[in-house]
Amino acid sequence: MKLITIDESGDLAFNFNKKSSKFFIFSFIFCEEANAEILRTTMITVRNNLIKKGLWPRDLQELKFSFNYKRLQKIGIKPKILSAMRNKQEEIRLTVLRELSNISKYLSLYLSIVNKPQVSNKMRGDKKLLYNFYMIEPLLNDFIRPGERFKILLDKNMNKEAELRLGSYLNQKKEFYYANLHTDQLIELQQVNSKSEPLIWIADHVSGATFSKFEYNNPVFYNEIEHLIEKNSIRKFFR
Repeated sequence: MKLITIDESGDLAFNFNKKSSKFFIFSFIFCEEANAEILRTTMITVRNNLIKKGLWPRDLQELKFSFNYKRLQKIGIKPKILSAMRNKQEEIRLTVLRELSNISKYLSLYLSIVNKPQVSNKMRGDKKLLYNFYMIEPLLNDFIRPGERFKILLDKNMNKEAELRLGSYLNQKKEFYYANLHTDQLIELQQVNSKSEPLIWIADHVSGATFSKFEYNNPVFYNEIEHLIEKNSIRKFFR
């Protein structure tokens, strides 16, 4: 069975005069369930090595591409560690992304990249339509092969609209398979806690690196994973 982990970067507001992001990114990480533990163990090892170097706090279980310093201060992360995280942020991100090359044979990366200023007014006012078109359709119609069995892992903190729309769409798909194909792809939708699910860490870094390239014109992180992404694994929704 395939495991598919989804994460997103950017926001879905459209008030560009008030600092809404210009891009919105969905990342999809595919792996065989039998290989998932290899990926999890690798990410935990990367985090533990960063802890040993004094670049990551022991109390912060989740390895994230971006972090909120004020929130980390509130939960009591030591100033010395916070200073190291801030000063070595690029090194930390690159360490994680470069490790993906070492485990690339166990995973596949897919992206849906949305240029928000080009989103139609109709979609801007209909989040259901937006999620169907930019996240669900590419995932189920382009990235998943017919007959593949899969389980989708969603971060509990992911946009609730995405979770609702995906869950509804998957239920419709299951009904279709039962009625027309007399088979079921065993489609499952499972919420996971990103603090304890390293597969989410991978999706978070892929979406973060991609967002950094398109939103801030900073390709340094994306360059580390670009060779892992096949051309037919990207859906770009802009001209």
